[in-house]
Amino acid sequence: MAVPTTKEGWREFCAYQSTPLSERPSLTRDEIDMLSTVDRDRYNDRRRDYINEERVFPTRDVELILTNALRLWRRGRCKSYIARPGLRVSGESRVGKSTGVMAAGKHLEGVIRRADSREGDMGFLPILYINIATVTTPNKLWSRFAEFAGARELRGRNADERLLDLARLLRDLGTKFVILDEAQCLDTDRSAGAEVADNIKSFAESIDATMIFAGVELEMCPLFSGAQGLQWRRRTRPINLSNYRIANESDYHEWIRLVAAFEQILPLTRHEKGFLERNADYLFHRTGGSIAYLHDLICDAAIEAIDTGEEAVTLAILDSCALYDHPTVDS
Repeated sequence: MAVPTTKEGWREFCAYQSTPLSERPSLTRDEIDMLSTVDRDRYNDRRRDYINEERVFPTRDVELILTNALRLWRRGRCKSYIARPGLRVSGESRVGKSTGVMAAGKHLEGVIRRADSREGDMGFLPILYINIATVTTPNKLWSRFAEFAGARELRGRNADERLLDLARLLRDLGTKFVILDEAQCLDTDRSAGAEVADNIKSFAESIDATMIFAGVELEMCPLFSGAQGLQWRRRTRPINLSNYRIANESDYHEWIRLVAAFEQILPLTRHEKGFLERNADYLFHRTGGSIAYLHDLICDAAIEAIDTGEEAVTLAILDSCALYDHPTVDS
């Protein structure tokens, strides 16, 4: 599934649900052996697709983002004549920033639609999600916003007029949250990037919505650092994501619960229940506590178990699965 760049794509993302555990492919080894070669291949393809489905596990970070966003939404239901406070979700690469803000946006979409009794109203756009990785000028920024909102073009003759046109459009559409992902790519040290940043600030003050920024190490990126970024730092609540750490028994049990959540989806006929939980230390060492790498490792191992006929994730299979930069931690 591609990153949503239009309201239609966003609605498709919000409507998507992974296969529930109750519908997990669950044939026994004997039942698989009885299938014809063609049917067995189809069933294995179904299992691979099931393993690779996009899932969001209720991790502490997803819950933290959602809790803070809901608080800001409830606060934002009251009239305000100053720019609303927002969130900035930051951290290293592959710690779940985009996953977290998109999952929160999806949940908020449903909450806001139900609260306003507008579940089926396609003219309502409570959430606007924009990836600004390639935005280098104000006009490109407004074009990206307009494309998502379904407006082919904004009537304004210059960036300032287009900003006001966009603000009016989003007010008409009922937008409550604007999520700007990959915000670290906005280089305010260059004149074009600084102009985009200034326009974002003006935009935030012109709309009746809450801003959520997500990106790599936002505290260090030009938009939020130095004297120029002071206002944005004070206006946005920081949520700093990181890989899992095991500093105490509570941390360890939290990691085990995460591993167990992955293990329960495995559609393998010979997999030993609790095997991954018992090897949680090994998985932590292999992945460096990264949920993204944990996902990659377990999914790759499960598919390898299907391909080889092993039908169980083993240490040998896990050892054979490479990770992109092998983020191991010291024992």
